[in-house]
Amino acid sequence: FLFWFLVFFLINRYYFEIKLPKALTIASLSISGLICILVLLIGTMPNHIYKVKRDFDIEVLTTGYTFFWEHRERPKYEDYKEIDKPK
Repeated sequence: FLFWFLVFFLINRYYFEIKLPKALTIASLSISGLICILVLLIGTMPNHIYKVKRDFDIEVLTTGYTFFWEHRERPKYEDYKEIDKPK
């Protein structure tokens, strides 16, 4: 943003004056104003919840990438299904 601002600023100041139509100026200001309002509305929603520590346990699965010449047993799908696990 700073780069393009400087390019247009220097062109406008030293080479020639950049004249924009009034309709284009009003349209671009309206669009940027709407975007700012939407960002503020989304940012001030009260249902944003950020937690530092997770309140659930995780389970590390023994899966991963191997090269095709390395033979390793594939994990069994049945071992990772939550429905079939005994409680």
